[in-house]
Parts: sequence; structure tokens; C-alpha cells
Amino acid sequence: MPRHSGRQGTVDAQAGRKGTDIMTDKDLRHLSRAELLDILYEQQKRYEDSLAENQALRQQLEDRTLRIASAGSIAEAAIQVNGVFEAAQAAADQYLASVKAATADMVQKTDEAQRQREAILQDAKQQADKIVQDAQSQADRLLTESAAQIDARWTEFQKNADALIHAHDELRMLIQNRQADV
Repeated sequence: MPRHSGRQGTVDAQAGRKGTDIMTDKDLRHLSRAELLDILYEQQKRYEDSLAENQALRQQLEDRTLRIASAGSIAEAAIQVNGVFEAAQAAADQYLASVKAATADMVQKTDEAQRQREAILQDAKQQADKIVQDAQSQADRLLTESAAQIDARWTEFQKNADALIHAHDELRMLIQNRQADV
């Protein structure tokens, strides 16, 4: 799982491999919410593992007996133990600060991604509504034009049919008159 270091804008692909497989902030923006949550979960897990490791190291230091012969004196041994505790505490504090910064940055990026998603969905809905409205307007216009054309053609058809019927009646009368004359 990637690990994000918020201030530098990069993500390490695996714990313990600092500086390799770096992912930029731009790449983070392309991650899904689930992937971002996975990264956040992994960071929390590493933080808890570090706390457990820190506790184990503290326990080892507490359980270790000081060897006066190698340390030279009780005072020298105390100074050595103090230095180890200080170094361990400094490392734990530094890692904790890094995890908190990464977590805050991930939350911020997740929130921003959510806002962008909502804006994109709203824009898409507005565009879809406009397309449907335009299509409806065009369909209504075509129906009105078609109805007008149908009415005009029907009127023309009736006029032509009436003229044809009238011509047929006249032709029949002429034929009847001719037959009567013959």
C-alpha cells in the first residue's frame, strides 16, 4: 500500500522503502475514494505498528541489565540509557508527526475529491437536462411543422379529389348526353 508524506507531495509504495515508487499529488487525485481510504488505513496500521515496536523497544531497554564493567560506571550507564531513550522518543515523535501530516493531507484530498465529484455530477445533470429540454423543443417544433404540412397536403388532396370527382361527373354527363344524341 502507498504511504503519503503530506509535505513533500509524494507517496512511498511500501513501508520501509523510502524514496522508491513515488506517487505525485496529481497521481493521488486520480485515485478512487476507496484507494485513498486504503492508503489512510495503511498509514494508521503503520502508526500502530510503530507504537507497538516503540513499546517493545522500551520494554527491552527496561529489562536490560546494565553491565557495569562495559559501561565503566553507573553514571556512564545512565547516560547511555538516556541517549537511547531520547533517540527512540525522537524517532517515534518524528514518525507520529509524519503520520498525522499524511492523514490530514489524505483527509483534505479526499474531501476535495468528493467536492469535485459532486461538481462534476451536478454539471453532468445540468447538461443532460439541457439536452433533454432541447430535444423536447425540437420534437415539439417538428410535430407542429408536420401537422401543418399534413393539414396543407390534406386540403390540397381534398381540393384535387373534389376537382377529379367534378370532372368525372362532367365526363359522365357528357357521355350520357352523347349516348342520348346518338
